[in-house]
Amino acid sequence: MSKSESAPSNSNRSEVANERPTGEELASYYPYPAIPHSVRPYLERNLQIDGINSLKQGDEREVNRLNRLNTVNRVLGLTRAYCRAELNGSAYKAAALAGLEDSASGLGGRRYPSGRASEELGRFFVQNALSHDGNIYNDRNIYIAGLLQDRCRLDKFREEARSSSDPLDYEHGAPAPSTSEWLKNPQIATAETLYNAVSTINIESMLISGCETLAKLQDSPASDRETLDLVRYSEQLIAPVAEVIGFDTLAMSLNSTTKSIRLTNGGQGYLLHRADALIDRYRNANLSNNLSQNVMASVDGIVHDIYGNNDVGLGLTMPVDYGEYNQSVYGYANDVKLNIDGEEVNTSWRYRLKSPGSLAWKLYHEGLKGNGIDAMPMDVLGITVIAEDDDDQKKIFKAMVDGAAKASNITPYHSPSKASWIHVRGTPGYIANMTDSLTQATIDTHIADSANDMHYAKITGFYGQQPFELQCVTRAVRSSMQIGPLAHVIYKANAIGQMSGDEVERWTRLLSRIRGRRDRIGELYLIDHYADNRTNLSVDGEKNATEYIASCVKCANATAQTLGTIALNNWSER
Repeated sequence: MSKSESAPSNSNRSEVANERPTGEELASYYPYPAIPHSVRPYLERNLQIDGINSLKQGDEREVNRLNRLNTVNRVLGLTRAYCRAELNGSAYKAAALAGLEDSASGLGGRRYPSGRASEELGRFFVQNALSHDGNIYNDRNIYIAGLLQDRCRLDKFREEARSSSDPLDYEHGAPAPSTSEWLKNPQIATAETLYNAVSTINIESMLISGCETLAKLQDSPASDRETLDLVRYSEQLIAPVAEVIGFDTLAMSLNSTTKSIRLTNGGQGYLLHRADALIDRYRNANLSNNLSQNVMASVDGIVHDIYGNNDVGLGLTMPVDYGEYNQSVYGYANDVKLNIDGEEVNTSWRYRLKSPGSLAWKLYHEGLKGNGIDAMPMDVLGITVIAEDDDDQKKIFKAMVDGAAKASNITPYHSPSKASWIHVRGTPGYIANMTDSLTQATIDTHIADSANDMHYAKITGFYGQQPFELQCVTRAVRSSMQIGPLAHVIYKANAIGQMSGDEVERWTRLLSRIRGRRDRIGELYLIDHYADNRTNLSVDGEKNATEYIASCVKCANATAQTLGTIALNNWSER
């Protein structure tokens, strides 16, 4: 708990100079530390919680209120784990206040009006102004109000995503989804839908909504139809945007959760046990460490065994880790110098552990191909080394192949669909260049359709008992894999070759603009404030947020005047 989020004081506690309270003491003061201190009183009053530590046993209503507060705390915890310092403090306040906004707006079929919620939001905006510059319409309040309004905009896109793929609505007692519905391949929204979403909705709000959706799906919604609605919303809109802007771990967790739900409800849940057994090879490698630490140790070990003459470690970043819920491991290392035959080669690295849901989904589709689930997938741990250009890539790959063949802790082994543990994909010229210096007898190759298609070289094998795939690409190919024609989201949207060249080009323009939004996530500006220099949208966006604040403050003033218990200045007139 940070200093800015210290626990409320307790008059019964004896103060000891220079003595910090223990974790247990802090928990006894406030068991929901992820919720920013400045929004706690407004949430509690709206939920009619008088004493956070005085739960009345058997009071079902009070338990439900505390459960709602616990849900807010959990969503904030997930948001902090995935987004960390990239979101500013006001964004976290907006995320915490989202429960109030849900019941205050009355907009959208999934919300209901609440005078109490509007009143508490009004009180918050006033107090937030007094805590800063005294101006009710300051940047912080306008930003928070804009993010709260985004929730209704997201409802609109959620409904569009649902109606495009499902004519039934869970609110109207529709029958439970069929097995074929659950096992249908996930879809991505159209390019127009994604473009409209990121053009009108702040990406911070999409990230927060992704964490809310993840929490709901992990808790199993009330009905199968509602669950499928949330699954599609995540797959079609939120996860693709998170992936494009580089929040890979959130995207991985969402996709793992939705695929796990699809398999379980489609009668294929046993595959999740098979996936967990494979992941246990990494989880159990060192019981003193968590999964992320073990994966990092494996990556370091594999690279050291292959490039044994390099004394400097990779310096990998610690992946997101939030305890028992951690299923997605993704990390990176930049500016790593490799010593290859006495020559220094600059590289960057990415690694990820395939999440349980995605791994089980792959096993399911391998079974549909007739391969059976007993075949060992080698890309459970995927490592990518990024070279500056083609020349460096060739040097790195040759050293990779030679090192793996000699390493004592590595057993080269081919993937189920490959004829060799060495695989090169690209044009004939690319394949010839990458393999002409290799002495291995068997090399598996795949000729790409064009020079713009995917080009890479990789090896597969076991590090001890852990299967891994080590892939080498150039920086240009890696960039295209993120926001260019080779991007994963374009691959999924164009799974059966539906797009023309012009459509792919349009997608790449879109993805580049979405990616550019990441640089502004931490700023106290709404999307309309700066997007494309469209000043008319700037005026409209801030005007809507200002009107929203004024409406909430007016509600708070009206309640205060009626009850005669709270004196608030008429901020809405300023």
